[in-house]
Amino acid sequence: MAFDTAHLHAQKEILPLSVEKLRDRIFHIHATDNDSRANEHLEIEKGTVDRVSVFQALQKHGFDCYVTPGIDVGPDPKGAYQRSRDYLETQTY
Repeated sequence: MAFDTAHLHAQKEILPLSVEKLRDRIFHIHATDNDSRANEHLEIEKGTVDRVSVFQALQKHGFDCYVTPGIDVGPDPKGAYQRSRDYLETQTY
């Protein structure tokens, strides 16, 4: 399954707990952000998704697969996608 941080966050899920429950079924991370009030796919760091806890939970279970941003809101989605991708490439969790 694709683990979409924005969808789960908008549903008020506790993301690290969701990783624990779904860990054997996750094959892709759709890393996006929102403020949990609306199911938006914002640029990373433009919302309140706790990425550190999510990636620490994934690392705990040896997750080694694709992580991609998915931006569909805002005046510059291409730029937001690039900035989000650059952010993800520089992170070590």
